[in-house]
Amino acid sequence: MKFQHRFSVRAPLARVAEFHARSASMAAITPPPMVVRMHRAPEHMGSGDEMDFTLWADPLPQQAQVVEAHRCA
Repeated sequence: MKFQHRFSVRAPLARVAEFHARSASMAAITPPPMVVRMHRAPEHMGSGDEMDFTLWADPLPQQAQVVEAHRCA
C-alpha cells in the first residue's frame, strides 16, 4: 500500500516550513486512521534534531526515530 496525497497551501514557503518544523505538527499531518504518539522531540525541529515516536498504522505499532537533516528556507 502506498499513500499519496497532494494539495496546495495558500501560504508563503517560510510559513509552511515553520509549520513542519514544529514537532506538534506531526499529529496534524498524520492521516486517519493512523495515530502518532510522540516520545521525545524538541518543540521546534532544527538541523540534526531527533524525533522519537510510535506510529500506529496497523494493529501493531511501528516505532521510529527521525533525524532532521535540513530545513527549507
